[in-house]
Amino acid sequence: MPIDRIRGTKKRRCQVNLSILITVFIILSVLTAVCAAETISIGDVISEPYENVTVPIVISGVSDYGTGTINIEYDPSVVHVLGVADTPHSEITASNIDNTAGITRIAAWNNDGVSGDVFFANLTLGAVGTCRSPLNIIVDLLKDIGYSKIPVTVDNGSFTVEGPCPPESFLVHGYISYGNGSICNGPVVSITNQGRNTMWQADADADRNYYRLELISGDDIDFGETLRFNVTDGYESSLVDHFVTREDAESGGFSLNSSIGKRPGDVNEDGEITPADAAIILQMAAQGEYSELADVNGDFEITSLDALMLLQETVI
Repeated sequence: MPIDRIRGTKKRRCQVNLSILITVFIILSVLTAVCAAETISIGDVISEPYENVTVPIVISGVSDYGTGTINIEYDPSVVHVLGVADTPHSEITASNIDNTAGITRIAAWNNDGVSGDVFFANLTLGAVGTCRSPLNIIVDLLKDIGYSKIPVTVDNGSFTVEGPCPPESFLVHGYISYGNGSICNGPVVSITNQGRNTMWQADADADRNYYRLELISGDDIDFGETLRFNVTDGYESSLVDHFVTREDAESGGFSLNSSIGKRPGDVNEDGEITPADAAIILQMAAQGEYSELADVNGDFEITSLDALMLLQETVI
C-alpha cells in the first residue's frame, strides 16, 4: 500500500477516534446532569374561594445549597402570588411578582451553605378565581456554596379553588401523512398525558387524514405537561412528544401534524443524518423527551447511546 494512502487512512482513523472521544465526554457531562438525585418541588394546594395559603418551595436531598433563582408560572385568572418570604434555610435577595403575566421570579441564598431538605422560599398564594392552575417551577440558577451547578429534577404543583368549575375545552388536532408526503387516511392516533398516565384515542374518519381530540383544560391537561402521540396506519407507526406551553393553554389547544415512516435519526427532518441530529438527541435525553426518530437503537428510550450510535454513523 502506498505510504501516502497509509498516512491518509491513519489520519482519518484519528479524526474518527477524536470525534468519538469528544462525544463520550459530552455524554458523560449530560449523564452527570441527568442522574440528579435532588428534587425541587412545590405542593398541590386546595383553597377556599378568596382564601390565602402559604406553601414552601422545597429542594430535597441537596448538598451545600448556596444560591438560586427560579420562576413560578401560574394562571393569574385563578391565583395570585401575594408575597415571597425567607425560610430558616434560605434568605430572599430579590423577588418580582407579576400577576398580570402570571410569573413570579425569586432569588435567594444561604451564605454558609445548608444540606438536606431545604426550604428555598415561602410563597403566599391568594385565590382570585375558580377552577385550577398549575404551579410550574422553572429553574434559572441553582448552585452550591462552591458555585457549582446543582442538578435537580422538577416536581411541579397545582392550586385548586374549591367549588364549581365551568369546563373549558382544549382541542388537539392535525393531519397525518407518510414520510414521502402522501396522505394517511384513517389513522389511529392515541394520545397520552405522560404526567397523569391517561390515554385517549382521537377521532379520525376513514376517508381523511385529519384527527381531533377534545380535552378539558385542568381536568385532562395543563400547560407544563407533555402529551405523547402514538400514530399508526396498522402497519407502520411513529411516536412524538409535545410539551404543552402557556400559549397552547391560552389558545385552547394546538395543532400537530405528524408523519409515519420517517428515517430514524433524522430528528431535524432535513433529509440527512448529521452531528446536528446527535446534538438534538443529547438534548432530548437530558430533558427526558421521546421521539421515535431519535430512538436510534429502538429500545423505546432516548439516551446518550442513541446520540453516540448516530454520531458513529456520520463519521464512518
